[in-house]
Amino acid sequence: MEISVWRDFHEFWLNTEMPVHVIRYEDMIKRPRYAMTELMKFMYKLEDLEGTVIGQYVNMATEVAAP
Repeated sequence: MEISVWRDFHEFWLNTEMPVHVIRYEDMIKRPRYAMTELMKFMYKLEDLEGTVIGQYVNMATEVAAP
């Protein structure tokens, strides 16, 4: 029963007409800088974060390893 709810939830977002950016938990844990960079590029419609304040924040936030 619960799996049907999750399936419907994901199908809704993956089939919508609006832009969707999927982030995997594994990427946030193993490659946080990459995952956050890709998310920020998607959100701000940028090709690159080099030289941006957002890029600096992503770098600062991902320098420290999670406990």
